[in-house]
Amino acid sequence: MAAIPANCKGSVFAEVPFSRPPPSCYGPAVPDYVCIVQAGQAAESKIPELAEGLEQIGARAFGDEPGKVEIRWVSVPEGFGFSAGEPSSASLVIRSVPVGLGNSERKDFMKSITSLWERVTGCTADDIVVTSYDGPLPL
Repeated sequence: MAAIPANCKGSVFAEVPFSRPPPSCYGPAVPDYVCIVQAGQAAESKIPELAEGLEQIGARAFGDEPGKVEIRWVSVPEGFGFSAGEPSSASLVIRSVPVGLGNSERKDFMKSITSLWERVTGCTADDIVVTSYDGPLPL
């Protein structure tokens, strides 16, 4: 379990395995999404369209307010990302979701992101990894 921030010590979250303190314990810098893309690949050049799509998906799935979704983008420099020994074009999307999100809702949410990536970048499902993480991202 992640370390409990000082302002949340003594809370029930410190005693329940696999639970996460609420976002207020981590402060305003906790992103909703972290997207890791490969420099020079299609996803990097389509960040504005992908960001808009992620906001729309989050609004439908979780009631996110437009313009208030934090997406942290990380671009892996060319020559540093590989898959099976070849330069990678894969992207990784990690999203903080409500603790206990049901499997059906989780699956639909993750499929929506895969479909967005395929539509906007022209990639295949093999080039996008989507992770939904219960509670705030441990960054």
